[in-house]
Amino acid sequence: MHKKILVTGSRGMLGATLLPLLKNYDTLGIDKGNCDITNKSSLAKTIGNLKFDVVVHCAAYTDVDGAEGKTGSAFLVNEEGTRNVIESINNKDCFFIYISTDYVFDGNKKTAYTEEDIVNPLSIYGKSKLAGENLVAGLNKYIIIRTSWLFGPNGKNFISTVLRLAKEKETIEVAGDQIGSPTYTLDLAKAISDIINIYFTKGITSGIYNITNTGFCSWAELARYIIKEAGFKTHVAEIKSKELKRAAQRPKNSMLSKEKFKGLSGYYLPTWQKAVQHYLKNYLLN
Repeated sequence: MHKKILVTGSRGMLGATLLPLLKNYDTLGIDKGNCDITNKSSLAKTIGNLKFDVVVHCAAYTDVDGAEGKTGSAFLVNEEGTRNVIESINNKDCFFIYISTDYVFDGNKKTAYTEEDIVNPLSIYGKSKLAGENLVAGLNKYIIIRTSWLFGPNGKNFISTVLRLAKEKETIEVAGDQIGSPTYTLDLAKAISDIINIYFTKGITSGIYNITNTGFCSWAELARYIIKEAGFKTHVAEIKSKELKRAAQRPKNSMLSKEKFKGLSGYYLPTWQKAVQHYLKNYLLN
């Protein structure tokens, strides 16, 4: 009998990339177009009679700056939506995978964050995602995946934005004082698929795993790399993040240690440079 998997946010940047990798399972994808996770009756109608072995909860409110003025909306999706999905699952032994964020940290640590480090989100977005984490941590079988700086097909992201601006301007201003790991949805989706396979074959101890591409950079360094690889001459002016006057405060240090995931899977994700090259070649520059 095929194992049954539910993927929420199945039309989003990560969910849409993950679904094709799960074709060997009996997989159902739901998105706000066909099922509203903030609406219990909508969930009950769509998944109420189904029994899932695994849930991958990708659906989220992800507008970091928008959340500062829409606290209710952020918590409605990221906390209440998560609670609704959990309560709608017709299987107490279901393995629940929750996609979280580096924004649960305040960025004051000088080295890479481990899964055991104390959380202290600076933004409404980070606080709402942490609220979802806390709900998931009460389940029998779960993992929380903290990732960062996502890019890939099926959604607006920093790389596509830089490429657009590079075509329009001679100089662009980018923050140089935030450090993290750009993460390619194709690589993250493969890691999630591998985690599901490991769960079915060996089992996994519940807990938190940091998963990002390998290596670290600033947003300014990333912008320079994108522009160089794309063959543009646009100048990147490095500025302080406070000069951008964004609504939400971001952690200066978003570096996440990937050693725990390496111990589970036996590998690190490719470098962020290789990931950017693949995305540019296959999706943006062809």
